Amino acid sequence: KFFGLSRGDRWKLTEFIEDHKETLKHDYSKLTAAQKNAFAIQVMKKRVENQKIVCNNPKAVQRDMLASFAAMDQEWTALCSRLGIEGFYIAV
Repeated sequence: KFFGLSRGDRWKLTEFIEDHKETLKHDYSKLTAAQKNAFAIQVMKKRVENQKIVCNNPKAVQRDMLASFAAMDQEWTALCSRLGIEGFYIAV
């Protein structure tokens, strides 16, 4: 058994997080800054891998593009405020 599940059973992610919130927080707090950064990079890579390319639906492509740019904007803004710098980016 893995986390109280029998073979073939599955957790819903939200339920798993709710049930194991304290353990997850405790284990995450033990990580070094480098490990946390590496973990964040892995998560971003998985997100990119899981993105589906939609060619048939222009509205879906536009929606995905706008969501990606919004995420980049938030990351850039957070980075600038965290580092105390001013800057801009150009998306090509």
